[in-house]
Amino acid sequence: MKILGIDPGATIGLCVYDTETRRAVWADQYTALGAAMAGISYARLWKGAEVIGIERARIYGAGGASVANTIEQVGWLLASLGASLPDSSAAIVRCGGDVHTLERRAVVSALTAAVGQSVKGDAGVWQALCTLHPGGGQRPVAGKPATRSKPAVDAVEAGPLFGVSSHARAALAVAWTLGRHLGE
Repeated sequence: MKILGIDPGATIGLCVYDTETRRAVWADQYTALGAAMAGISYARLWKGAEVIGIERARIYGAGGASVANTIEQVGWLLASLGASLPDSSAAIVRCGGDVHTLERRAVVSALTAAVGQSVKGDAGVWQALCTLHPGGGQRPVAGKPATRSKPAVDAVEAGPLFGVSSHARAALAVAWTLGRHLGE
């Protein structure tokens, strides 16, 4: 199954993750909501995303303008995708059709369980994803000469997370978590 993960915010991360091949199929990021919607359409039509997961912000204390904007974005995205606002306080909620919302705590909890150690912060999330996907984002390299400490390399295959950077990493974590939740 191919799952589109969305990380809303000032920069919107998108990532399509294939649960069968355990690879990121496509990833991008946008600073405008309209452009992100075009990216979502591209992911659904051309990359075959069947299910969508959107990270949903939850305020546990004081929240600022950026958190409020992110919450508004989630509502706008849900309405644009024909889904409704979550009617549950669960960490993962199906909002209608093929759209789900996930709180950050669901992502961190799933990754912590999968790697067997506490996952904290964005760097910890990325490290856990790389641990779960050996080869991570390794780049192809052709004709790399030998050094004293390393043999020559003719080619290195792109890792399963190749091309996923910055805000798309959080979107990948959302897609991976939703795939695990759905039993894929």
